[in-house]
Amino acid sequence: MKNLILVKHSIPEMISTVPAKEWRLSQLGQIRCAALAEKLEPFSPDVIISSTEPKAIETAQLVAQKLDKPFRIASGLQEHDRINVGWLAKEQFESKVKAFFDIPESLVFGGETASQALARFSKALSFIEAAVSR
Repeated sequence: MKNLILVKHSIPEMISTVPAKEWRLSQLGQIRCAALAEKLEPFSPDVIISSTEPKAIETAQLVAQKLDKPFRIASGLQEHDRINVGWLAKEQFESKVKAFFDIPESLVFGGETASQALARFSKALSFIEAAVSR
């Protein structure tokens, strides 16, 4: 793999009654994908790959379309598993995220530890690297 550029999804429409892993892009998030594509263009990516989450898929599709590049979906790149966590106030969410990273081996927030999330993500990146190197 020549270069790997990791990009977070664009701005989602956050709906308190919908799990974060199901959020889609907001209108502003969709618009901002054009600017993201412009920032990525000088790097000449070969392919745009996203996680399985709708907000990431939409971001990657819009960027890939703007850059006229192929688009793929890869499992394992999704956000930290917190399906069992309901809507939290901003301060409470940030406190939980801090604990998540401060104590990476302990299950303090959601359905996986920070170490488990890192292992999952690393495995996905290794798979992607092997796939695109062929």
